[in-house]
Amino acid sequence: MLNMRLAVVLMGIILSSPVFAEVTGTYVIEAVGLPVDGPQAEVTLTINNDDEGKYSGVWKDRHGTVEIEEIKIDESKFSFSWKRDSPFGEVEMGFKGKFESGNMSGKMWDTDLGEDQSIEFIGKVKEEEATSEESDSET
Repeated sequence: MLNMRLAVVLMGIILSSPVFAEVTGTYVIEAVGLPVDGPQAEVTLTINNDDEGKYSGVWKDRHGTVEIEEIKIDESKFSFSWKRDSPFGEVEMGFKGKFESGNMSGKMWDTDLGEDQSIEFIGKVKEEEATSEESDSET
């Protein structure tokens, strides 16, 4: 009876939380619908998780690197924010969206302007990570 109860509890935990391998990794972020003039610097979001299942990350763009202390992930949805200094003062950006088919999509906004002034984005798993994961699964 105890083993059955333990199995039910474990299945509940597994089914209610995202599978770590599905969301961790590095995503190349692209804004949707914005005009692009010339070559653009790569923007990436790397999502990590610790032994307790807490998610954190690193955002890299042409302005530098920002450590993200917590990324909230609930099933296939995510949200996080980060702050950094800029020539215009401190900037805080908010993000939320979902994971689907190994990629991510959502919206980002300057918290001073509000979520109604958001920009849509997509994030695709960085190519060398996708390639190395595929070759790992073949062995």
